[in-house]
Amino acid sequence: MAIDGKPTIALHHTAPFLVDVFKALLAERLPRVESFHMVDESLVKEAQRAGGLTPEVLRRVRIETELARDAGADLVLYTCATISPAADTLRHEMSVPLLKIDEPAAERAVELGERILLICTSKTAINGVKRVIEDKAAAAGRRASVIAHVEHEAYAMRRNGDKAGHDRCVVEGAKKLPRDYDVLVLGQASMAHLAPELEAALGVPVLGNTTLCIDAIARHFKKT
Repeated sequence: MAIDGKPTIALHHTAPFLVDVFKALLAERLPRVESFHMVDESLVKEAQRAGGLTPEVLRRVRIETELARDAGADLVLYTCATISPAADTLRHEMSVPLLKIDEPAAERAVELGERILLICTSKTAINGVKRVIEDKAAAAGRRASVIAHVEHEAYAMRRNGDKAGHDRCVVEGAKKLPRDYDVLVLGQASMAHLAPELEAALGVPVLGNTTLCIDAIARHFKKT
């Protein structure tokens, strides 16, 4: 159910700072699409305390997704890599498409090479993103060897408002890793803006998931 006849996206966040990130991207790349943002920091905090997605977190994501649908969303994007695995269950229940933040980057990564380095800053995100890459490789009939790395200190810095410290930690950490991979995937939206800098420094394709996700949404609405 579009709003005012326009295609409408609901963006489901657990990090408030991502609202402005996606508002800017949508204004630049999808100006004719309506959007609204839902923010629930408590979900990722609970998931991190438990070590991953729990039945209670899933229940609350289900409710919030239903509210997004009822508010007129034609598509719901989960921007948190820790929470986005909920889509695997909820897709069977919802009448609107659900998109995980990491899916478009995963699809592109398996096209670019077999040896994939995945960097996240949250330990509860890494396994879910790794699984998405492996699933996309299998669906495409390709092989994927995923090396997963977590920059723990960067996560705390970003949550505490130290964006510069977060960025420095991620970039320096990536430069120190062995360069035995074909493509680097930055597994969380909070890191995506670092892709151009790292690609120039490392000399390999580096994928941030935000713009790739917006491009995937554009293709979706073009088909419908």
